[in-house]
Amino acid sequence: MPVKRGHFAPKNVYLDTIIRKFEGKNYKFIVANVRNVGHKIIYCNEAFCSMTGFSRTEILQHSCACEFLWGLETDEQHIRLVRDATATNSESEIKDVHAYHKDGSVFVCNILVTPIKNNENDVVMLILSFTNNHERNGKQQAAPLNNQPVKTKTEFSSIAKNFKSPDWLKKR
Repeated sequence: MPVKRGHFAPKNVYLDTIIRKFEGKNYKFIVANVRNVGHKIIYCNEAFCSMTGFSRTEILQHSCACEFLWGLETDEQHIRLVRDATATNSESEIKDVHAYHKDGSVFVCNILVTPIKNNENDVVMLILSFTNNHERNGKQQAAPLNNQPVKTKTEFSSIAKNFKSPDWLKKR
């Protein structure tokens, strides 16, 4: 039986390439299709699920503005910045966001929104990468299993911007 990849989109090489490229870097991320109304999440990796406590089925097809992560301690300005970046398909880094695990506990993270463009320079997907700074009680998060340091904004963005899109993503 084939392994479920956990994405809600037609199987295609482009999306699989994105997934493989970022999975190997210990990123916690989601991928959204900007061609869908509401910029729905079409993929989330296991590291993101572990960080938030939500299962893939609870995350997929929600808006990439991640409303399910916000709560009382989430700053309204941070919510607006995430909404604006995802609505305008623009690159943005939002730091020290108070987000919520499924169980209601708070964690602090940085969110990097990175647009993926096709060959015609049209944004077709967004990748939102989450860096968990620490738990609310100040306990530091465990280091990645392979002890690679957390990548910087420029490293993440350069990976995302170097994709070559397939013909099916070209503007019609």
